[in-house]
Amino acid sequence: MRVLRNYFEDANEDFQEDVFLMIVNNDGTVYALKINDSQTLNVAIEYDLSNAKGSTTQEKIDFLNENLRKDYAQNSNLELTFLKFFESYGATLYEAADQNLSNWNLLELNNNKDQVVSTTCK
Repeated sequence: MRVLRNYFEDANEDFQEDVFLMIVNNDGTVYALKINDSQTLNVAIEYDLSNAKGSTTQEKIDFLNENLRKDYAQNSNLELTFLKFFESYGATLYEAADQNLSNWNLLELNNNKDQVVSTTCK
């Protein structure tokens, strides 16, 4: 999320709404992250960093990454784990619906926050 925020902040203001980060999973699944609310993203990242263990920014990032790694190791549904961890970050997660990346599905948590709901984007 910090990388996405950095790309967003470095982009010309006229193009910030077009900033996204694409991720290719080890199984070939393609995801895209897009910022919906940059202020919410900044607050969430700064909150995490200020509450993480460590005396340097890198130690804090390592601590947060280790916690996320543990969450992934305990759960087989990586999409659900990701959405739960980052649900209040002001960003959306999309999954490519085809190999040529022309169709996308928005991934969100259901009301109970125990399943991923996929909505086709148009």
